[in-house]
Amino acid sequence: YGFGFCDAAPNTLASITISASTPAPINTDLYFNVIASVPSTACMVTRGGACFTTAGGPSGWSYTNNEGCTIRVQRSTTLRVLRFQTQSYHDILTVAGQNFSGRNVSGSPEGVAVSAGSTISWATDGSGTNIGFLICRAADISSPKFVVTQSSPFSTTCFTTPSGNCITDGAGLYGQNERCSFAVLETVTLSVAQWPTQGRFDVMTINGLQYTGQWAPSNLTLLPGTTITWVSDGAALGQGFTICANTVNTCTQATNLAFLTSPFSGSATFLYSGQLWLSGSFPQKVFFKDLGPNQSISTYFVARSAFGSRTCLGYNQPCPGTLVQCTVFSSNNSLSWTNSLNTTTRVYIAISSSTEITGSFTLIWAISENATTPTTAPTMSPTAVPTTLSPSTTAPTSPTAAPTFLPTLAPSASSCSQATSLANLTAPYFGSTINSPHEVLLACGGSPLGRERIFYIDVPSGARFSIHQINNTYDSRTQLAWGGSCPGQTIVACADDPDTLEMDWINTVGYTARTFFIIDAYTTGSGDFYLTWSLQGPS
Repeated sequence: YGFGFCDAAPNTLASITISASTPAPINTDLYFNVIASVPSTACMVTRGGACFTTAGGPSGWSYTNNEGCTIRVQRSTTLRVLRFQTQSYHDILTVAGQNFSGRNVSGSPEGVAVSAGSTISWATDGSGTNIGFLICRAADISSPKFVVTQSSPFSTTCFTTPSGNCITDGAGLYGQNERCSFAVLETVTLSVAQWPTQGRFDVMTINGLQYTGQWAPSNLTLLPGTTITWVSDGAALGQGFTICANTVNTCTQATNLAFLTSPFSGSATFLYSGQLWLSGSFPQKVFFKDLGPNQSISTYFVARSAFGSRTCLGYNQPCPGTLVQCTVFSSNNSLSWTNSLNTTTRVYIAISSSTEITGSFTLIWAISENATTPTTAPTMSPTAVPTTLSPSTTAPTSPTAAPTFLPTLAPSASSCSQATSLANLTAPYFGSTINSPHEVLLACGGSPLGRERIFYIDVPSGARFSIHQINNTYDSRTQLAWGGSCPGQTIVACADDPDTLEMDWINTVGYTARTFFIIDAYTTGSGDFYLTWSLQGPS
């Protein structure tokens, strides 16, 4: 495979007509909007309209033959390519009058400027498929740190996370006889999020050194151009790897609350660090405040977009201090601490994403004088949150998972009697399939013995519903469908890998329709999961 421009290359998809007889509602707050798609699941926008991507075929990863879509640019921007692997000279993305195909970001529309009102088109023929693309507006995405240069026996055996900040061989046990290579694009220090491998037999090699078993390449600094290789044999399997770039120490970028006013609305850009109690190389932001003796601080953190978040509070230098408390994967987090040390002491508040997804937030805090015991909730009412966080004039004490006008009756189908209404839950949600029923077989396969959890929500006409797992502890399959009785009549998407694939549906049918999201096992496994979702009303 190579890459190149394909103005003269044949593409048999010319016979396919992409119709927009029932166009998706146009939201000018989005940067991109899918206005036509054949089939309807060929393409979708993600990350609040800042990115567009091939939605994947039955596998949930590779696109399909004879598909196509048209994406309208709603606001002028520059493109940042996070993933681009298409069949050269056959499956073509057209941007600003240029045709792009191939397996490398260097042959993609990276850095291409697009104007509001212009369109981007995607078309495949019937001769084969590949992974597809994920493209965002450049202002929202940092530069990728790694790129895949080899992946076998399948193109999806190894991959980078959407931001290009991590390399992985996926969730669950890795396969036999895997062969993968990655190129380092920027100077990075490695932070190991998942390891180990089978000792002596399944090996990662970096700069001539082999890492295997319990020996992981933690805190290893690599220069641009360094090659990372991964090889597994044909015997026993291990948990595999996820390794990320630790590029910035967030403590050096901490913000002093003394110079801010509560409530403070933070930007969607987080810094990365693997050095805090929050751990990992996920996006983080750190604040600090010096407290006098017997002063208390109470903080209240509100997530303003659909990203799994967690906050932690610590005290004493150096940053991030001694841990007091963390709240895990909750969109509304209250933390407090009283300084009983009889000396001025620095406290740190760290906000982290639970994945690579970033999102805006509002932080509220209050300082209490002469407090003798810590408070368990902020002294400032959550109603101080800006009214833009909620359609009501005062902010709710807990987030509303879905508009209150939606019906929340349970599905009537007996096989789905334990389905859960998302309207009654708060995102992100922690759940488990352990001891769940095993009644539904997904459209993309699996086993009748696989245990599943079913969720549902009613989506108004013109609204957009997005849902995905943040992470989990086992190998899963997921499916999104709408209409009819549970588990749904029309399949929107069904996927094995990646387990965290975001599924997205716009209701263009003209009436409120019920959607069903199912988390099932790859075969017979079960375990815990974190789930997040969003429902954007019609424009």
